[in-house]
Amino acid sequence: MPAFRRTNGYWYVYIEPRHGKQLRKSLKSKRKPSAREISRVENELWERAESRPKAATMKPVERGSSLEQIIKAYSDWVYARQTERSAHGIRAALLLACESIGARSIQGWTFEALEKFMYDHQRERGWAAATFNRYASALRTFLSWCQVRGIIDDNPAQKLTPMAKKRKLPRWLTMAQIEDVINACRKYDEYLASVNRPVWVEDFVRIAMGTGMRITEMVNLLWADVDMINSIITVRQGKGGKDRAIPISDKVRAVLEAMDQSQEKVLPHLGYKSNRAVRRALKNAGITPFGPHVFRHTFASHLVMEGVDLRTVADLMGHSTEATTEGYAHLSPRHISSVRDRMKL
Repeated sequence: MPAFRRTNGYWYVYIEPRHGKQLRKSLKSKRKPSAREISRVENELWERAESRPKAATMKPVERGSSLEQIIKAYSDWVYARQTERSAHGIRAALLLACESIGARSIQGWTFEALEKFMYDHQRERGWAAATFNRYASALRTFLSWCQVRGIIDDNPAQKLTPMAKKRKLPRWLTMAQIEDVINACRKYDEYLASVNRPVWVEDFVRIAMGTGMRITEMVNLLWADVDMINSIITVRQGKGGKDRAIPISDKVRAVLEAMDQSQEKVLPHLGYKSNRAVRRALKNAGITPFGPHVFRHTFASHLVMEGVDLRTVADLMGHSTEATTEGYAHLSPRHISSVRDRMKL
């Protein structure tokens, strides 16, 4: 049976494709799954496996191959091993570098050329340190892949110096600001209804603030992943390809129960470009400059202020490391109390 229980007590389903690595998925449950449930998850995993390029179909590249052939081979290799979103971002970074550097062969990607590309775009596009480091990592990994296969002798991207990140405290909304945002969203929904367009903004904001989900996760949220009986939302394939479970609060439950559940997606009218509508609602509430991500920060900040430990917040947020969650530590009542006890002046 392609299911097993880990030492933490949770059950997982796995498949072993002929090409590529094993795929597995958590059922987020400690009870033994039924054959029907295993079959459903198996089918999802096989669909993911079939959508990936097969290793057998990937054309080998060698020294002297054109830059276009090398990037194509590497992209196929990445798509077979990472989530589609991550692979797409890596490929876009390489194509931008290819266009900017202008070299026809991989040998033209010298340290000087890479450094000029990185810092020119950092100045022109105002890249933040995280963006700069993400592009540097994509170049470094790609050229390392080329070096292992004998396409190049050295990896010039290893010399790229990462930019130091400026530590910024997360921006979040107070209860009064939340009320202003909800009122602004309600007015915007009234406008949408008046021009016969789908109404979704207030529902989106309430769910976003009540779950801390990323906008991409909400775009892909299905009713099948909303368990109203056990009050759990299962986020499928979040950032980094990880699943996680989020409790449904009473306020979020009220929103979900009032929504139309006849379609497959919870928010069928929400798209990746819905940022503009949400920003407009925030602006109308006098809250600028903020985007939808502020709702995620608000969710985490209010949990920490209510005394929820950082490890639990990290799990709910889907953070890969606790270092990310530590940005909210200053809001913890215990942290504030310990600092106050040490203040002698």
